[in-house]
Amino acid sequence: MARKLTDTVALQVRLPEGLRRKLAAEAEKSQRSLNSEVVWRLGQSFGTEGGLLVDQHEAAEKELAKVLDEIVHNPEVHKKLAEQLLDSPVFKEWIAKRGKA
Repeated sequence: MARKLTDTVALQVRLPEGLRRKLAAEAEKSQRSLNSEVVWRLGQSFGTEGGLLVDQHEAAEKELAKVLDEIVHNPEVHKKLAEQLLDSPVFKEWIAKRGKA
């Protein structure tokens, strides 16, 4: 299946330590992760189209962070997730395999 333009992909990059430090410092000033700073800077280098892709990426990241925050801090969500997990055949199989180990 072809990836969408907004899909996040892993990319390993080698760069000089001095450049990594500068990026990390700028990321801290901008209150971004190092990854987000690199993505933002690359997006800016491609003009409007790159900016739009970065905006879409950041919106998706913020939505994911919101969902994860809800999972971590909401007891009702914990309860519902635990119930669903306990009913999951995959989870039951995993527990059974752990018991045999």
